[in-house]
Amino acid sequence: MSYNKKKAVGRWSLVVGCFLIGLILITGCAKQPVEVYDARVMLGTVVEIKIIDADPQKAKQALTAAFAEISRLEKLMSHFDQDSALSRLNKQGYSGDMELCALISQAVEISKITDGGFDVTVGPLMNLWDFKAKVPRVPSLQQIRNTLKNIGYKYINIDSNKNRIMIKKGIDLDLGGIAKGYAADQAIAVLQKEGICTALVNAGGDIRAIGDKEWDIGLKNPRGNDILAAITVKDKAVVTSGDYERYFIKEGKRYHHILNPNTGYPADLCQSVTVIAPTATAAVALAKGVFVAGPLKGLKLAASQAQTEAIIIDNQGRLYVSAGLAKKGNTYLLKKD
Repeated sequence: MSYNKKKAVGRWSLVVGCFLIGLILITGCAKQPVEVYDARVMLGTVVEIKIIDADPQKAKQALTAAFAEISRLEKLMSHFDQDSALSRLNKQGYSGDMELCALISQAVEISKITDGGFDVTVGPLMNLWDFKAKVPRVPSLQQIRNTLKNIGYKYINIDSNKNRIMIKKGIDLDLGGIAKGYAADQAIAVLQKEGICTALVNAGGDIRAIGDKEWDIGLKNPRGNDILAAITVKDKAVVTSGDYERYFIKEGKRYHHILNPNTGYPADLCQSVTVIAPTATAAVALAKGVFVAGPLKGLKLAASQAQTEAIIIDNQGRLYVSAGLAKKGNTYLLKKD
């Protein structure tokens, strides 16, 4: 049997050539990922969602589903809607809503971790201070003492077996300190269910990202309009609590909305706290707990939680960065011109 080397090489060249042409055609037709974005006023703030996917139609459908989920949660957790599950709990003193029970259970656990620095029973204190008033005022010491009688997460009784919550009469739960973070997490869960792998949800500064993309997050200077620092995060939640968000100045002193549930007055050891954690629910609650604790105790608190880091600006403007975050080298100060 004879073997024609030239013909054999020619046939293989033809096969390889066809394969390469097919590969080029397939690669050329592959859809490139695009960013799909939308923003809506919800939860008393602006909620932004960014999705990166090769199928814009699928991404738009996922956006619609995620915003629908946030709308559902707003009706569940609203402190202002008298028909919300939370409002009914506050009026009746009990609730059998399974989701509300699970969220409040998580809030109570974080209250324990933060020694009460984060506490969803601060509703009466928030009402007393009324930072949204046209002419805000500083409550009297006696008013604060009277209000503190109804403050404390220990007044919340949870029967996890029956999915039942019971609260002491006079207690007014306010989930404003955790609601946006929880909504961001649940929106991400919906996006994942819709087949989205890379996305970012920003619920008024409570941020949760998924996927391999690295996102650059700027940290506001609490005493200016510039960006003080920036971090790069991937597949994490980032939340900042600051004394510049809602405040008023009285006789040269700043009074802001991050209240210390133990004293009844605004926490005064920090200007800003940023927490990076696996979920936005944990990050937002811990940020408030760290803010109340102050920089030294706050860094220890962050270190005690798995995959959790913190950036703290104290009341003198000094910057503290948790050891794990500094070691990773993904936190940097922006140079001023």
